[in-house]
Amino acid sequence: AGAGNMIISGNVGIGTAGPSAKLDVTGGDIALQTSKKIILDSDDSGDSYMLHDVTNDRVSIYVDGVEMVRINK
Repeated sequence: AGAGNMIISGNVGIGTAGPSAKLDVTGGDIALQTSKKIILDSDDSGDSYMLHDVTNDRVSIYVDGVEMVRINK
């Protein structure tokens, strides 16, 4: 792991002392930088992810790199 990185082999909790999943966030929002993805699956056939497109003010869901759902403002 590089500077500021950690490798944890168990569950990680934010806002909880007893995380029940790999990442367990309790009592708050998860905020991402503008136009960053939430990757749901990453493998050789392509990524599946959610993306907030701030330029066009919409949220899209991609499956294997192909846009499948678009929610416009």
